[in-house]
Amino acid sequence: MTGQGCLVNWQAGSLPYIPSMDASEIQRVAERMLADYDARRPNELFAERGTDWLTLDDAYAVQRAMAKLRRARGERCLGYKVGCVSPAVQNQLNLRQPVRGFLWDTEVHVSECRLSKRNFVGLAVEGEIALRLRQDISTKAISSLKDLTDCLEYWFPVIELHNRVFRGPKPTSQELVAGNAMHAGFVAAPGSENPCVAALAQAAIRVEIDGKLAETSNVASLPGGPLGSLRWLAFALAREGQTLKAGDVVLTGSPGRLVPVRAGSAVSVTSEGQSVRFFAHLVSQSHRTSRRYQAGRASQA
Repeated sequence: MTGQGCLVNWQAGSLPYIPSMDASEIQRVAERMLADYDARRPNELFAERGTDWLTLDDAYAVQRAMAKLRRARGERCLGYKVGCVSPAVQNQLNLRQPVRGFLWDTEVHVSECRLSKRNFVGLAVEGEIALRLRQDISTKAISSLKDLTDCLEYWFPVIELHNRVFRGPKPTSQELVAGNAMHAGFVAAPGSENPCVAALAQAAIRVEIDGKLAETSNVASLPGGPLGSLRWLAFALAREGQTLKAGDVVLTGSPGRLVPVRAGSAVSVTSEGQSVRFFAHLVSQSHRTSRRYQAGRASQA
């Protein structure tokens, strides 16, 4: 699975998304899935209906409809995540293509925070690199690595939080996408922003649980590196007539695997000397520091 070959395959889809479900059904599914997510029963609908009732295009339509519902109730979209990128995660989930999802301001946490494991289902984490854009990404920039690099403002390490759960009879891209690609938030450290793009290409990521090494990996193992993930996302959004905007934050996917987290654990991710950390507690509510991590703009969902 070479990086360049994978990128060619990612970019092959140029036709617009064409859902098979009608708009009213998409809306009903989105409302049900958001209600289940809020009740900490993510993807419960797939336990009832299996996975054959919707296509991948339908799943993205449901994801977009859920995003509109979240914006309508006051949540702010910060950008996007790219997931299921590395061979490690694809093999772990038995899937063979990248996916994407939305990032929300209500699910961003500051390093050293305490999070309740009860607020997640099958809490698992990935250490990865986030990018913040200094300018919009044009069609020209997608095809030029230099132009794409010029669009970056800085990058920083994050801990991505996941509800690692599949309710259907087997893992599918449809369930993964409809459920916002398992995304349940991320943890970041103020002051960890790095404007050096040269350091990004070979950044190592170290994940520790309770001070013990759980995994070490390098972003160079991602197909095309973090910029490859950014390029794939830009192509995917272009299919919907959307573009990445200045101020957007993009989680570029983990070169490693999903790491499960138990209650009472301390989780840390380090990259290029910058660390981010959180504590998973079995308590009724999440406790956060008084500061909230500020990143991104109000992206259009």
